[in-house]
Amino acid sequence: MEEVFDQKKKLKWYFETSAESHSYEAKFHQKKKKYSVEFSKDGTLEDIEVIVHWRKLPVEVKQNISKYFSEQFLKTKIRKIQIQYTGSDENLKNWIVSKKSDAVEIKYEVEFYGKTSSEKKLWEGLFDKEGELLMKREIVLAPSNNLFF
Repeated sequence: MEEVFDQKKKLKWYFETSAESHSYEAKFHQKKKKYSVEFSKDGTLEDIEVIVHWRKLPVEVKQNISKYFSEQFLKTKIRKIQIQYTGSDENLKNWIVSKKSDAVEIKYEVEFYGKTSSEKKLWEGLFDKEGELLMKREIVLAPSNNLFF
């Protein structure tokens, strides 16, 4: 982290648990962007994600994601979009420094509410660089011990 992210602000670490794996995630702001850097339990860099707004996505990506939403759900509401960069440690470091993305793989991680005729659930979809669905999983929020009024 210190090698490549020099101006990070509000660095927070999280331990993430999913059905398939466990990982550590560093979240911070740098140069007006929100970053999330994920590491495996042994400290191997897995990916770097940057939060982006829908209007900043390439037209083809927006069209393909919209098509998927309209075919699978009656209604959708996007909660968060992240551009996900994966590749070797060296290629990711070079991307951070130079912003040249030809040696890293780009995907889009979209958190969204999807409503069908029978239910409404929170989903995470992983889309390729063209906006085609690669994977979808339901997000199950942990129960809270807090009372909400």
